[in-house]
Amino acid sequence: MQIQIGDTILTKENIRDILVQAPDIHVDLEITGIRGPFDGKINSIFQVETSNYGDLLIRCRTSKAFRYEPFIKEKVLYPILDGTLDPFSPKCSSQIKTIVENPRGSYAFSSSPAVPVQDLLFWDETLEMLPFPYAIKRMVPGRSLYEIMQEVPEEDLESDIFCDVFRQAGEMLGKLHAIRFPSFFETIDQIGSASALAWPDLYWRQCQKQLAEAKTHANIRPLLPKINKVLREGKELVTQETPVLFHNDYQAQNLIVQGDPREGLQLVGLIDFDNWRIGPAVQDFVKMFYWTIRGRAPLVDLFLQGYSATQNLPDNFRNLLQIYQLLWFCLVFNFETDKIKKAELNAAVDSRFPAAEEYLSAIRSLLAEIS
Repeated sequence: MQIQIGDTILTKENIRDILVQAPDIHVDLEITGIRGPFDGKINSIFQVETSNYGDLLIRCRTSKAFRYEPFIKEKVLYPILDGTLDPFSPKCSSQIKTIVENPRGSYAFSSSPAVPVQDLLFWDETLEMLPFPYAIKRMVPGRSLYEIMQEVPEEDLESDIFCDVFRQAGEMLGKLHAIRFPSFFETIDQIGSASALAWPDLYWRQCQKQLAEAKTHANIRPLLPKINKVLREGKELVTQETPVLFHNDYQAQNLIVQGDPREGLQLVGLIDFDNWRIGPAVQDFVKMFYWTIRGRAPLVDLFLQGYSATQNLPDNFRNLLQIYQLLWFCLVFNFETDKIKKAELNAAVDSRFPAAEEYLSAIRSLLAEIS
């Protein structure tokens, strides 16, 4: 039993030493199998099967192209999910500062979280045990919705069973967005501080950042004047946005379901909050619509119906979605191009996601649609 992550080779004993750091995992740990690593765009994850602690996950942030806060972000998120940390409290800023500065720890929920998530058994950002930050989590029993969608015929994806699970997915996103913040902040460690920003200003700052990076890539340069014009005009559309808990990767691979696609599916978990931030609600629809729903009208309708059970959609939803789609396409185009420059290509992972040129094509199509 050994696996390799980057240049690091881990044996069964190495993995055992890592796992027993968690307060709830003791020296009686018996490892029966190790699967992985399952490589993602940002993280390498492996599943550890044990006889006495169930299935555990170790998630290592291995990418040098990671563009968010350089710590395990669930350690800030989880106290917010169960209400232990109140974003509106005057103590919030100092509480978050204490959490962020703690490079090792664990979190046990004091009450049921707003949405079902993986237990965070331990995190370590010191780079002492491994040369990258990592977290130990308990695996949510079930399978990803993405995995199940790959196994059924295309025509079955609009069946009553899949329509129902997408209604559940919309409802879950609505529950997540019910968690509000006093203002927008550029990074989550600033929550409650004096660094609050108006969303149009933060939106335009994000646009300028992506546009500046895009200028360094020759193949997108001819499109930049039109992209700039659309994004600049979009600043007038985003003036009424509410700061909500923004998952930032809400799509089928991160939705865990149980059941049978012929008999019924139940959504039981939401995973991968490594990119979470504070954002406007509509921005969280982008990946679900692009990567997962892909124009299937019945799934769109049921997803929006589920969401609307708890949250109101803005009247200009479609216009906002187009603006946020364009901003995201620019971001992921830059990200994919940056990964090429950093030699972080991974054939197994990249086969599941569009490449830079496909995002460029999506930008062209969206600009034509907007015009």
